[in-house]
Amino acid sequence: MPEKARAVSFAHSGGILAMGLLSFLFGCGEEEAPFRKKDGAWHYLESPIEGADAKSFEALSKHYAKDTNRVYHADTYRKGQEYYTIKHTRIRVIEGADPATFRYLKDEYARDRSSMYYEGTAFPVKEIETFELLEFGFARDRVSGYYRQRPIPGSDGSTFAVVDSSYSKDASKVFYSALEPRGQGPNPWTAPVRGARPDSFRILDFSHATDAAQVYYRGEPLTKEVGSFVVLKYGYSKTATRVYYDGKPVQGADAASFATLEESTDAADARDRNETFKHGRKAGAAAKKPE
Repeated sequence: MPEKARAVSFAHSGGILAMGLLSFLFGCGEEEAPFRKKDGAWHYLESPIEGADAKSFEALSKHYAKDTNRVYHADTYRKGQEYYTIKHTRIRVIEGADPATFRYLKDEYARDRSSMYYEGTAFPVKEIETFELLEFGFARDRVSGYYRQRPIPGSDGSTFAVVDSSYSKDASKVFYSALEPRGQGPNPWTAPVRGARPDSFRILDFSHATDAAQVYYRGEPLTKEVGSFVVLKYGYSKTATRVYYDGKPVQGADAASFATLEESTDAADARDRNETFKHGRKAGAAAKKPE
């Protein structure tokens, strides 16, 4: 066999082996319904659901199910100490859930007559009858807006709307939301955007937004030079007088001649008439411009 063909064949075989290993570790997606009836009893995957009433049992989604007496949430998890190679099953009864009125909504949300649930855990809402799911983890009811199951303080639910994955607004305020790592999971938080005008607020790019009076970066005011503001590549932006990187001024940069490079290198990602820059810092003398 020619060397080139042998190399292609080896690469193909290696790819198949790699895909097989990934499939073994994480699965290729369970096409078969995870709630299964075997020998007259209900199981989640291969684990029996203790105490389930077989006659009234009903699967509502891949993770929720109920019978006459209980509501269940089931999923799988892996342990780091096992190098994530073993999939464990977890089945629990949702305490306090009302089977008669419990129904699945979407994206791991469900409800009964008095409570909302996410991944099988109840969370409080101001008015459940008007509660509705929006995009990017946002929701609202007649009273309040929500981000990741948490009410947004000071928000008006009747006028609340999603702007993008981080920004939302109501008739009088604009809000910025994010997830911060904390402990075993992310910590969602939301804060009002100081001075933002909802009527003219719009998204630019790369965490930047603007209204008629200011430009904002990740929920914080950046500059009032709205008319000359432009978003550049590699985390840079600028106005007629200042250059910014990751929302902070780039010291010593000449805004008039500042531009990002066509391709970022290990040494530089931008330049002005005097210097080159890398990640918002001077990287050395600028290369001479072609005649």
